Amino acid sequence: MFAPGDTPETQPAGEAVELVLARAGASLFRDAADRRVIADVGARTGKLIDSQSQVGGWPRLRSAPAPQDTDGDGMPDAWEVMRSLDQRDSTDRNGDDDGNGFTNLEEYMHACAQHVTIAAFKPPYPPSPAIAGVTFDDSTARTEAEGSDIWPVTWAEDGKLFTAWGDSGGFGGTNQVGWIKFGVARIEGGKRDYHGVNLAGGKDAPHPAPFNGKSEGGLALGNSLYLWRDNDRLPSQSE
Repeated sequence: MFAPGDTPETQPAGEAVELVLARAGASLFRDAADRRVIADVGARTGKLIDSQSQVGGWPRLRSAPAPQDTDGDGMPDAWEVMRSLDQRDSTDRNGDDDGNGFTNLEEYMHACAQHVTIAAFKPPYPPSPAIAGVTFDDSTARTEAEGSDIWPVTWAEDGKLFTAWGDSGGFGGTNQVGWIKFGVARIEGGKRDYHGVNLAGGKDAPHPAPFNGKSEGGLALGNSLYLWRDNDRLPSQSE
């Protein structure tokens, strides 16, 4: 934890990724869902899902018996006695007995995680010999398709990008204007002057939306665009 006025420690981007993957997760001990998500991030194989059944269902969680907490303030009696707190007064969880800017309850939560070991993350592939790093220039960011999500992208032989989106109006649309479940678009122009054109579904598109569901990937071959679709009713299928 950081006390008020402390300067957080920073790391280079590559090292920060490894630390996040080693420490991330909402639980003290990673369950099957934690392990699956972190493995997907490390291997870059993750995707949005519509149902837990697509990833094996809900994990079985085996919780240990909760320690005694007489006043129900989230801090066990043994912890409160050790810290000279009152195990019969639930309001002392909001106190800051050591004056470091964190409540007594936050101190207990921090202590619970102190034993977590940091296992080194090993990427599944060696570092790229061509890509030394990636820098994002947020000053160039702009919103072209408010509310739309997913956006798998593929190059076509005509030099243009084709993409699909879900749950909004696509380029120039919003959640209220042109909303559609599944749309297809083309991206034209250069890195500074690119713009999108809705082709099927969405605001001002010349063709109606082709499907329901979500597109998780796409590939352009010759004059054909192939999309991998998660249907509303069926498992994943190609269209």
